[in-house]
Amino acid sequence: MKYFELHEFRCPCCGRADMQSPFLTQLDQAREWAGVAFHINSGFRCAHHNRAVGGKPGSSHTLGLAVDLKAIESGSRFHMIRGLLQAGFKRIGVDVKRGFLHVDADASKPQQVMWGY
Repeated sequence: MKYFELHEFRCPCCGRADMQSPFLTQLDQAREWAGVAFHINSGFRCAHHNRAVGGKPGSSHTLGLAVDLKAIESGSRFHMIRGLLQAGFKRIGVDVKRGFLHVDADASKPQQVMWGY
């Protein structure tokens, strides 16, 4: 990876960072094309941590297929979304109020969707 270190994706509960390699490659490419920094708010989550933060059962975070990215400023958020779409991500959640983007590559869930929190 060019833009990330594996430790950025660790679960704060157990320290695991069981991220899927193709997902990380795609995320790294998105960061390249976005041209702005991607700060990981949440990467891999063990089942315990996922429950503790109110994550949904079966969360893509627990499969190593999702991250939440800090996205406070609207201009950066625009470039981040553009880069994510260019890299082929098809599932993006936007939380403007709390300032983050959720992105995942979970093929078992509906594709070509963007939602708000």
